[in-house]
Amino acid sequence: MNKESYLDELRKSLKVLPQVDRDETIEFYKEYFEDAGIENEAAVIEELGSPKELAKKILVDVVDKKFSSEEQDDAAETDFHQEGHDNKKKKENSALRTFLVVMAAILALPLSPILFALLITLFALTFAFIIVFISIIACGVVMFAVGLVVAIAALFLLPVGIGKALLMLGTGLVTLGLGILFVIGFAKLLSLFCNGVAALFAKIVHSKK
Repeated sequence: MNKESYLDELRKSLKVLPQVDRDETIEFYKEYFEDAGIENEAAVIEELGSPKELAKKILVDVVDKKFSSEEQDDAAETDFHQEGHDNKKKKENSALRTFLVVMAAILALPLSPILFALLITLFALTFAFIIVFISIIACGVVMFAVGLVVAIAALFLLPVGIGKALLMLGTGLVTLGLGILFVIGFAKLLSLFCNGVAALFAKIVHSKK
C-alpha cells in the first residue's frame, strides 16, 4: 500500500464526516506523508496503522474536540467576534450529521459487552424518536400541500358561491398554516433532539478517551 491508496481508503472510512472536516483531515495526512518523504512511506503507514484504525481515532478526536471546544466557546463569549468565521463554519453541519458522527465515534470505542448492549438499545430508541419526528414533518408537508391546493381551488369557486368559497378558502389557509407549523416546529425539535443526544453521547466519548 502506498500513500495514494492509503489516503483514498482513509477518505472512504471518514465518509461520515462533513466534507470540510474530511478534506482538512486528508490534507493534513497528505502533508504528513510529504514531510516524511517517499522513502519513508512504509514507515509512516506502519506508524499510523491501517486506514480504518486511524479513521476510528480521528472520529473520536473530532467528537471530543468539537464538544469540548463548544463548552469553551460558551465559557468565553468575548472571543465570539474574533472567531466568528470559525463558528459559522461549525454551524454549517446539520444536527443530524453531528449526531451520526458522534454515533460513529461511539462505535469506534472499545466497549464492554454490557455497555455496548445498553448503547445499542439507546441507539434504537433514539432512531425511533427521529423516525417519529420525520414522520410528523412529512405529515406537515402533506398538510401544507393540501391546504395550498384547497385555497387555490376556493379562489376558482368564488364566482359560483362566495360563502362556500370563503369557507373552503379558510379551511385551506388553516390547513396550510398548520402544515407550516408542523414542518418548522418539529424540524426545530428534531434539531434540538439530535444535538442533545449527540452532546450526551459525546460525554461518553470524552470519558472513554
